[in-house]
Amino acid sequence: TGMSIQVGIVCQPCLMSHVKIGYVSYANGDIVSVSDVNLKLWEVAENCHEPPTSWSFSFIAGGQTFLVKASRGTVPVWYHHDDRGGKVMEVFTEFEVNSVQGRGISEYFYRNLDGPSMTFAATCPLVREPSQDEISNNLGDLTLPLTSLACRSLACRSSALVGGKGGQLAQLASLQVAAQVSPGVCLTLSSCQLQFQHSPVVIHQTVDCNAIEAVAILS
Repeated sequence: TGMSIQVGIVCQPCLMSHVKIGYVSYANGDIVSVSDVNLKLWEVAENCHEPPTSWSFSFIAGGQTFLVKASRGTVPVWYHHDDRGGKVMEVFTEFEVNSVQGRGISEYFYRNLDGPSMTFAATCPLVREPSQDEISNNLGDLTLPLTSLACRSLACRSSALVGGKGGQLAQLASLQVAAQVSPGVCLTLSSCQLQFQHSPVVIHQTVDCNAIEAVAILS
């Protein structure tokens, strides 16, 4: 039918207890707000902290009443925040709205009162940008060897030498000793500047591309 529906009930302690939200979007572009929802959170799997296998409710939008039947499918689960204090369950759902079949997502968000269900490492390796002194011998290089070992060298990790994107492979590989990188060469920013000096047409083509992009954005 081209219709899409978003309906929800929000209960957030200390802020709100039962807030009804939602809208109905029709195929012709009309959007109407939901004015009432009879779904009650305390009647829908509140005690077991797990979405029900099936549920039904009704809501009103634009003066029309919609009768909804829902049945649960696959339920991916993940957690929010470092302490895993929020548990999110995205339910792939089969719907029937006023006898019309449809599919969608039903999201259930619970507090994870039991705390973390996994043990976090005491420390985590961080990517470090090498200092100017550490890469001083490579400042004039046009290329750097890119191998499984050299990829983890300081020169290949430097955004000053190879650019931010250029240094990402070496930076990420440095966190995993077992990472395998195909042999090759890494072009530096110096080689890019040299290319511009010997091929001015590249600069002109770049300017032309930027102008085309600007026109496309404005239009």
